[in-house]
Amino acid sequence: MGLHIKEGQEMRRWNPIFSDLDQDLDQPRQPGEYPPWFKHYKEAAKKTKHGLLILQLTDSYLKSKACLWEFGYVRKPELVHVYVPSGDKSPGRIVKWEELMEDAELCKQLFGEALGRTFQANLDAEDPTMQGTFTQLEKMAETAEEQEHQAWCELPFRQLAYNFAANTFGEESVTTMPSADNLIAVFNQTGFAAKAEQIGKDLLERKENQFGKDHFFVATTLALLGSAHGDLGNYSQQKDLLERALRILEQRYGKDHPEVALTLASLGNAHGDLGNYSQQKDLFERALRIKEQHYGKEHPEVAKTLTNLSNAHGYLGYYSQQKDLLEHALRIKEQHYGKEHPEVAVTLTNLGNAHGSLGDYSQQKDLLERALRIKEQHFGKEHPEVAITVYNLGEAHDDLGDLRRAKELVERAFKIFVHHGSPYAERAQRRLAQMEVKMMPSVRPSVPRGFVEAVRRSTQEPQPGKRAESLRQGRSQTGQATLKCEQPETGGIY
Repeated sequence: MGLHIKEGQEMRRWNPIFSDLDQDLDQPRQPGEYPPWFKHYKEAAKKTKHGLLILQLTDSYLKSKACLWEFGYVRKPELVHVYVPSGDKSPGRIVKWEELMEDAELCKQLFGEALGRTFQANLDAEDPTMQGTFTQLEKMAETAEEQEHQAWCELPFRQLAYNFAANTFGEESVTTMPSADNLIAVFNQTGFAAKAEQIGKDLLERKENQFGKDHFFVATTLALLGSAHGDLGNYSQQKDLLERALRILEQRYGKDHPEVALTLASLGNAHGDLGNYSQQKDLFERALRIKEQHYGKEHPEVAKTLTNLSNAHGYLGYYSQQKDLLEHALRIKEQHYGKEHPEVAVTLTNLGNAHGSLGDYSQQKDLLERALRIKEQHFGKEHPEVAITVYNLGEAHDDLGDLRRAKELVERAFKIFVHHGSPYAERAQRRLAQMEVKMMPSVRPSVPRGFVEAVRRSTQEPQPGKRAESLRQGRSQTGQATLKCEQPETGGIY
């Protein structure tokens, strides 16, 4: 089964002429919601022999809604099967996606010889050699990346390209290394920070041995590895790696280049995680000046930095300025991306928290609920970025007096943080303990008063009227370094 688009006019997936694929006319879909048929589609794929069968893995398919649903939202590569057309020496057959990951010759047949007859001519798919096959894999990953932001669509193609290159050319090949950087970037975006750190550590060692520690080629991996360490809570290592990357990039490009601005923003996030909020604000302001000069004031890259700069204002207690920056960023992002993009969800999350800091808890709740729908659709319900918004939504419910619902949400966030090894698991656990204390008089009236008071002291419950600390703001994503890697300025919480 599966959705497939005819060859023809190439449109990005958010083009409104394709919106009928996602809409139920009787029940209009809210931003971030799945259409009613999607649940049945996903279940049927699990029960069907060939799951999600792709008959023609073409350029048009990668730009279609079909790719978005099958790779981006189902997120089950083990269900994906591909038809490999007959070659000079082998008949056509259906193979599992996982088989392609392990068989270089099979990849060559599909992405070299066979794909040359089905892919569009502008992709230069005529070279049947191993290098030509790898080029096709990279181009397909880039095509997936260029569509509506959906790293889950890009991930299987980056994995396929990297495995093919490593098995064919070797880990130390100059062909394989950029492919590894691209895979690390997508691992960071999809919440696999531990995998990104593991590959990045080995890759950095190989690059330093081959090119030297101050080579421009090393800067990309330094920045990507720094982001992975940040997501794992290793903030000092994150800062050290990003400072190294910044020195290399400034030497190559100069201090006012947009590539430098990206690393400045990532470094700003590292300082924020370490509690250096004034330094964070200075770095974001420097990055903003560079981006405004290079892109103009209404560009989405500027909006990303406005979002991150708002974080620093929030940490420093300037909540009105924070809200103003976020409202400006939201207008730019919605105009550029539409209302269902994960970049919009990041700003909605931050804007919700800004309203909460100003005491407008009802507005905070509404904004966070909207952000949560979008994030769940784009990242999946178990992604750490989703847990950020779930946690903050729990805080909003607590401020509105719905403690039971608040506890349910914080418990959900806690489980996700634990699963991903997030540094925020400990904070969520403390918050749950505080909520248990608040619920004790009504839930367990027989508990001795002295025990309750001891627990209250141990959990350091906030004073009445003082809002509990919420997780740090979500961070906007930006391009990072070179090699066409898209990399968050580190994923986030407020």
